[in-house]
Amino acid sequence: IHPGDLPEVQRAVETAVEEGTRLQTEYRIERDDGSRRWVHARGELNETADGPGRMTGIVTDITDRKRGEMALRQQEHHYKKLVERLPEAHYTIDERWEITFCNAAVADRLGMSVEDIEGNQLWDVQPGAKGTVVESSFRNVMETGEPVNFQYEYGDNMVRVQAYPYKDGVAAVSTDISDQREALLHILDNTPITLYRFDSDGIFQ
Repeated sequence: IHPGDLPEVQRAVETAVEEGTRLQTEYRIERDDGSRRWVHARGELNETADGPGRMTGIVTDITDRKRGEMALRQQEHHYKKLVERLPEAHYTIDERWEITFCNAAVADRLGMSVEDIEGNQLWDVQPGAKGTVVESSFRNVMETGEPVNFQYEYGDNMVRVQAYPYKDGVAAVSTDISDQREALLHILDNTPITLYRFDSDGIFQ
């Protein structure tokens, strides 16, 4: 057993013996060739007439799984570092609609701190988005695993959202396009032809 993991393994064994529970623990081992492997140990204490007897169990090599988990954590770390200071609003939500990450741009747009946003449901920080194209688009990404692009009005602003599948939820990039919309409307209002504008519900504007 790797020296750094030995105290935790000892505590797990002592707890299983004292409480009569099943042993479940993961730790590193050092092989004779100097290589290290991750293992998962499961065991049960066999009672005898004189009290607790020997513990028997199974040790399974989980090195490949651990490497995959560590690689995923590194990818998440790099992703967060990459988008933390970008001007576009980046955030991720899980299958329960909980915001698992957001950058400073999201916090600035909502007038909240990152700490007050992460860990809350999307509808708690953006109640006006529930039942809109935001919910339907994100739900579509979760169900199909396909990315979607859409636009919606947030307060006085118009934003364009690119949503991608991320784990069991969604990763979204939201860009404020209010200035672009105003420029387009200015051009349309000054065009010497008759044009009609309707909103997404077909209401004449």
